[in-house]
Amino acid sequence: MDISTILALVAGLVMLAIGADYLVVGAISLARRWGVPLLIIGLTVVAWGTSAPELVVSVEASLTGHPGVSIGNLVGSNIANLMLIGGICATIMALGLTRSEFRRDGLVLVFATLLFIGLFLDGQLAVWKGVLMLAAVLAYSLWMTVDCFLCKGQLPDELQEPLLPPWGAAWRVLLGGALLFFGGKFLIFGAVAFANFLGVSEAVIGMTVVAVGTSLPELAASLAAVRRKRSDIVLGNLIGSNIYNILAIMGVVSLISGKQAMPASVVERDMWIMGATTLATLLLLLVMQKLPRWSGPGMLLIYAGFLVMQVQGS
Repeated sequence: MDISTILALVAGLVMLAIGADYLVVGAISLARRWGVPLLIIGLTVVAWGTSAPELVVSVEASLTGHPGVSIGNLVGSNIANLMLIGGICATIMALGLTRSEFRRDGLVLVFATLLFIGLFLDGQLAVWKGVLMLAAVLAYSLWMTVDCFLCKGQLPDELQEPLLPPWGAAWRVLLGGALLFFGGKFLIFGAVAFANFLGVSEAVIGMTVVAVGTSLPELAASLAAVRRKRSDIVLGNLIGSNIYNILAIMGVVSLISGKQAMPASVVERDMWIMGATTLATLLLLLVMQKLPRWSGPGMLLIYAGFLVMQVQGS
């Protein structure tokens, strides 16, 4: 394997992680200085910024004619968020959600997952499907805004940081955007070359290497929340990220790609695994009121089995 492939993969992942952090921090400071309400910042800049790596990679892959990477990244990220990151954190401490968050975000995640499966059961992308999913994420964002105003929900930790000087915030936004742009290009180049070298489909690389790489920001944020004993933040972030991955990112990918066929492995197997792991996690939360520590190793074993299935089925 060419050393340039490894360098492209590593450089892409690093640039995406740093770029997303810089973009979110800078944008928050600028929005606060412009007088944007903190609640709106939390529901827009923070929510969308944490999904920036998945969005950039999926859009870049779609624009360059690699829909297998983009869709594999989305489905694989959702499985990795719950089974890998959730499993790691649940092994360290039990994870729970408030009842209001579970009723709102848990039900929306079930709806988004079923909508994804129902729309793409025919294995075809379409512009109208993208429009429908983007309309759904807009409705969800508006619902969150109203719900948080009524319930006076807690602000994200990022909004409690001190303000940056205007010039410092501006250059972070510009640098973060540039890093995301070039990081996406490097990662797609490396992922496609890696798939060709291994002789596997692009969807498998998107489902594994790319998905885990773009989920690293969620892992870092989740482990930081575990250190602060904030288990509610862990699950809230992971469930919220999965909702945006399905509705927003898949909506954009469908809108860009137009009428294209999805990878057969995603339609026949992987999206059903995503649905099963999502419903199993939420059902355990409903019955136990939390993800107990004994569930963590089990979730990690399920994810390991998923990786083995990807390699053997390629």
